[in-house]
Amino acid sequence: MSFTPPGSPPQVHVPGPLPSRGPSAVTVGVVAAVVGLALGVTGGTALGRTVPGPDTAQAETGDTGGGTTDGSELAGPDSPEEQPAPDDAVTTDDSVATDDSVATDDSVATDRGAGPSGSTTAAPEEGSSRAPSEPGVVVDHADPADYPDGGGPTNPWPFGDTYWTDRWEVTVEPPHDATAAVLAHDASNAAPRHGDEFWVVPLEATYTGTLPTGTAWRQVKVAFVDGSGVVHTTPCGAVPDDLAAAPDVASGETAHGVVCVAVPAGAEGLWKVTLGTSAPMYLAPEAGR
Repeated sequence: MSFTPPGSPPQVHVPGPLPSRGPSAVTVGVVAAVVGLALGVTGGTALGRTVPGPDTAQAETGDTGGGTTDGSELAGPDSPEEQPAPDDAVTTDDSVATDDSVATDDSVATDRGAGPSGSTTAAPEEGSSRAPSEPGVVVDHADPADYPDGGGPTNPWPFGDTYWTDRWEVTVEPPHDATAAVLAHDASNAAPRHGDEFWVVPLEATYTGTLPTGTAWRQVKVAFVDGSGVVHTTPCGAVPDDLAAAPDVASGETAHGVVCVAVPAGAEGLWKVTLGTSAPMYLAPEAGR
């Protein structure tokens, strides 16, 4: 019931007529149990009279074996009817041929200009650059807007100066053709492909980091970017004064050596130098003149 608002007369509860009482739950339960028991006894007796047991059924058939009332024999587990027939309908899938149609991908040319079936594509003419559409060609996509202070593809820095990051100081000298020197240095060196030359970039790398030592050749990467934007990084083999042969240096010490790259003969372009994880810088011999 709800509360009576203040100032209202009190409500008087008038009881209604008492409900009439029916049979108790105990009485109903007893009656239901008696009726259920009577029905169960009656039904069981009727079923027992109409359904023959195992012995009665056998006597009616007149056969103690596996026969049926019509005289036919029941098939046992060892009878031919129960044995599965050979699955003659299942044949080997001769329609599935071996995957002879999958051939080796000869259409993917190697970086040396190999074409389909091992043939060689036409080598570039003397002084020409590789086309950006050739397979395996990497094109430089540096944004000049990222180099407002110079060192980018449109405002490169000159050779001969010292450049540094948080862990290295590098002085890069002008590159030069060293094809003859590289081939004479080691007889196992292969000649550059037709139209290419081996160029070396001399440099000095001083370690300024906080670790006990630094490895220059792991941190200093050099590449040539030709006039069409193709990046050339093919090494030359064993070269004299290779930076990779320089020992690790402690902080304040300097590693000396050269990095050799195969570049198109007579091609104009930029040299791309990366120090560790820093953004690459671009150098040109004529820069700053």
